[in-house]
Amino acid sequence: MKKNKIISGIMMSCMVLGLAACGGGKEQVVSCEMSQGPTTIVMDLHAEGDTIVKIVQNAEVDITGMDDEQIQMLEDAIAQTEELVGDMSGVTYSTEVGDDVMTETFEILTEGESLQEVIEKGLLPITGEDVERLSLEQSVEQLEASGWTVNE
Repeated sequence: MKKNKIISGIMMSCMVLGLAACGGGKEQVVSCEMSQGPTTIVMDLHAEGDTIVKIVQNAEVDITGMDDEQIQMLEDAIAQTEELVGDMSGVTYSTEVGDDVMTETFEILTEGESLQEVIEKGLLPITGEDVERLSLEQSVEQLEASGWTVNE
């Protein structure tokens, strides 16, 4: 009887430690920004521990100095992106065009099949097969190396 209680206690301790490890740690958001010409991009990396679970990217393009041809190129790029994204699971895409600014918003869930589909369609520049998760630490390092400013 006493042996069963000890075994039960050990098993319960293992389960608690296992659940704590699977929880991945605290939730956090790291914001990265890059400006290039008339475009400013802000990317928020939502993570649980070191695993990115969602990416929200907002791009604002100042269109005040653009001519009709440039506006048309921008509209064509939006149409191509809408077609590419289509009805992908885990991806939301929207645009809003005002008098002075065009805003584009992506929201990408980065877990399971959604992550694989996003990688296959080229929405995330990731090489390698069977990527199961995105590391926050490695992603931030790569973004900084590419010229992004990281605001934690």
